[in-house]
Amino acid sequence: MRKEYLIAIAGGALLFLLGLVIGISAGGPDTDAIEKAVADRIDAATAAQADRIGKIEESVAALGSRLDGLGGNVDEGTKAVGDVGAKLGDTLAGLGQSLAEAIETSKSASLAALESGLAGLRGQIDAAPPAAPAKEAPAPTAAAPEPGTAPSGISAGQTAVLSDGALSVFVTRVDDAAGSARLMANGTDLTLSVGQSQTLGGRAGECKVTLDALDRGHASVSGACGDALPAPAGAAPGSIVDLAEGLRVFVSGVTDAGARIAVNGVETRTVPLGESMDVKVGDQACRVSVESIDRGRVALGYVCG
Repeated sequence: MRKEYLIAIAGGALLFLLGLVIGISAGGPDTDAIEKAVADRIDAATAAQADRIGKIEESVAALGSRLDGLGGNVDEGTKAVGDVGAKLGDTLAGLGQSLAEAIETSKSASLAALESGLAGLRGQIDAAPPAAPAKEAPAPTAAAPEPGTAPSGISAGQTAVLSDGALSVFVTRVDDAAGSARLMANGTDLTLSVGQSQTLGGRAGECKVTLDALDRGHASVSGACGDALPAPAGAAPGSIVDLAEGLRVFVSGVTDAGARIAVNGVETRTVPLGESMDVKVGDQACRVSVESIDRGRVALGYVCG
């Protein structure tokens, strides 16, 4: 474009020069004036063309700069989006890991708490109440409480600490109708009727726990350990106990679970603690029961009808 424009300028200058020659031919020659006029015309045309070309080049340069900036912004935007995606992925991965760890920790803590609770409340999760031990004689009953008075003793789920802390008795169930209660004494499960006692080991030696009374879902218990224990009560192995006229019992052996006895004869039978055996005394039917065990001795009961 620039070459064609310069040719046009040169052609115009030539025509202009031809006009001057014609004019000179008519009016007389002036060589200096002709040269100056031609030079001025060419300089003016050249300056105008240079100015146009400069403006076009500036526009092209500005357009190139805008395109370069736009390309840089696109690259930066793409990079920024990539960075955000990477950060989001890392955040989600970290959140998933934290959530998994929290669930695992919560599960472990929940299982530990459940196992700890079951260890102390085994008796309360039974679906059906345990069978009450056979009763040979009516259990002692307390007088009816006066209306409005609070029950005495402790209810299921509560613990009595006895003998200066050497004996801990946890009540798991109270059965007013059966006159019995289920206890956990120093970690040993017991089922006692009112008035019954049981001897077991403890930190201070042997301990004895007794179910003294029941009162509207509450149990009163007592106990002692070590030197605070009274002398053992009951018959030792090898003893003969006359329970009633015509009812003689020979004690062959005693364990914490029951006693081996012979009633009116030499045949022995093992009777568990709290249970009984049927015997015939003359025309009467009787039942002999193992009421309690105390440090190798047994307390026997009976009923005839």
